[in-house]
Amino acid sequence: MCDSQQRSLLCYHPTLCGVMPMETSTELQPNNVPKLSVLIVENSRLITARLRELILTVPGVQLAGAVDTEADAVASLQRLPVDVVLLDLHLSQGTGFGVLRAIVNGQIGTVVPVVLTSHALGEYRRAAAALGVQHFLDKLQEFDRLPALLQQIGEHRRGSGRTRDLR
Repeated sequence: MCDSQQRSLLCYHPTLCGVMPMETSTELQPNNVPKLSVLIVENSRLITARLRELILTVPGVQLAGAVDTEADAVASLQRLPVDVVLLDLHLSQGTGFGVLRAIVNGQIGTVVPVVLTSHALGEYRRAAAALGVQHFLDKLQEFDRLPALLQQIGEHRRGSGRTRDLR
């Protein structure tokens, strides 16, 4: 088994490390607009697999990768061109709130955080909103809203002419 540092830098074997391969190429859509690039930050391999399948079916969206810890998420967001981060609040190590704080504190370029959690308590929603989160989805009840939300974010990006401005 890989340790956390090896996972984020070297090991992308999902069975051994729980990290999905990083797809670093920026594909273009027919109108020469880059696809919306999404990073999954999720501790459940089953949910990660389901999100990966879902992302690959949404037109104009591509998977940047998937990680399961706060440290790996921050490192990936600093290293990869990511437009949207799908963020669970409870991670294998650290929390989604730590990732949100890194985004707010400017450690990461502009990225749209979408919280997707099974812990959709009011206090978590308020804390996420205080950190600038506009998209907070309950995995159990709102998972099916994700494709439309990703398309909406992509359309906003294309309409504004900027790559990472919807927050």
